[in-house]
Amino acid sequence: MVTDGISERLNGVRAVVTAAARAQQREVLLVAVSKGHSPEALRAAYAAGQRDFGENYVQELERKAEALADL
Repeated sequence: MVTDGISERLNGVRAVVTAAARAQQREVLLVAVSKGHSPEALRAAYAAGQRDFGENYVQELERKAEALADL
């Protein structure tokens, strides 16, 4: 399933980004790329704590925003 492992992968990315940000004494915002991913995958990332997503096309954003309006 597409959503398998999203939480683990997201936590791994967060660990790397956090370590790099601390080393450079910077604050960062992790923006997940949602282009090409299903609403179910975005829902899984949201459940894992991700709140910021980036989409390339307005049409895709509108479709996904409607499907995920309950979040």
